[in-house]
Amino acid sequence: MVQGPTDSTRVIAKDVPHSMPLLPIVSTVVFPFNVTSFSVHKKPNLAVIHKLPRTDQIVCITLQRQLEQDYPQGRSDVYDIGVAARLIHQMNLPDGTIQVAFQGLSRVHIRKLTKTKDGYFEADVSPAHTLGGHDNSPEMNVLIAQALERFELLTNLDSAYSRELTNILKMNIKGPGRFADLIATYVGFPVTVKMEILSELNCKDRLKRLTERLDEEIARLAVDQEMRNRAQITIDQAQREFLLRQQLKAIRAELGEGEGPEAEIEKLKEKLAAAKLPPEAEKACKSEIDRLSLISEASAEYNVVHTYIDWLLALPWHTQTPDNLDLARAREILDDDHFGLEKVKDRFIEFLAVMSLKKEHKGPILCLVGPPGVGKTSLGKSVARAMGRKFQRLSVGGLHDEAEIMGHRR
Repeated sequence: MVQGPTDSTRVIAKDVPHSMPLLPIVSTVVFPFNVTSFSVHKKPNLAVIHKLPRTDQIVCITLQRQLEQDYPQGRSDVYDIGVAARLIHQMNLPDGTIQVAFQGLSRVHIRKLTKTKDGYFEADVSPAHTLGGHDNSPEMNVLIAQALERFELLTNLDSAYSRELTNILKMNIKGPGRFADLIATYVGFPVTVKMEILSELNCKDRLKRLTERLDEEIARLAVDQEMRNRAQITIDQAQREFLLRQQLKAIRAELGEGEGPEAEIEKLKEKLAAAKLPPEAEKACKSEIDRLSLISEASAEYNVVHTYIDWLLALPWHTQTPDNLDLARAREILDDDHFGLEKVKDRFIEFLAVMSLKKEHKGPILCLVGPPGVGKTSLGKSVARAMGRKFQRLSVGGLHDEAEIMGHRR
């Protein structure tokens, strides 16, 4: 929890000692001139609070480099810059943690850490002087205006930011460093970003970095808002479609027309999902179902498309027989079933040999030509038996129109 800046901080910051207890935290970042509250639950940090008087004691607060680490092991586990802060309030909670409020005083360099017998570190610090804290140059004014503009845009995008915060910022534009710290305190940046801004001692660079981070936050919020709007539009469209379908169903029931074509389309989609067609066939079937949904039931084309879809779904796409390409066995079967016809049987064996060598050669067709009774059908049966396939005979004698075989218009 962060509260606003206080005027008394300017005076107190001058009396910051050179040695003070270290309070490393992971949940927030304390900035100068602001009051920040947080919970203390780690044993070394609790020891620091227990050692302090009820109020007015100054400690050094900084962020741990490894947020998942339980407690720093040494100087390298905390950032170089911290904030000297004064304890102004503490409250013991039933679960053993302590809720504290600290008032940030000034930035400090953490020079050295010394482990105490109570488990916490004593920090040797020196002042971290801010550069350009009273710079009122045109360039600095432009940087302040840019940051303020970004913050105002942020308040328009996210209702969590009060418009009153903008007024507070406008009252602090004369101090560039304090102005940047206030924005960094108010905006919900990740703690690592807040620490990055706290560690920047040059006010111009701090404002530039702050503006960059504000732009990133604005872009993130804009994307979030766009996604929420899209989701809302999708929900609204779905609700509208549901209501219209319910009304249409009621109208059809009133007219005694049953469920209508929508129910049939849904059934076809369910059949398609259950059929698990090959990708190309599935794509074609989906396309035809979508086309069917746009065609009136009274149209002649409706039945044509529906029949085509039924055929696609009825075909045994996943039913297949493994081929037996044993050439010696095939030759034996052909010789047992037929006497002579050596050239024809040799051609069959060549056909099987090619299939065994060239696996990707799919869908070959053998054409046997000759007058009735010379053995065309019986040879086909023998080849089917040799390959282990089922034999189907379709007689087309007497047909004169190839469309009867190839099929008419869908």
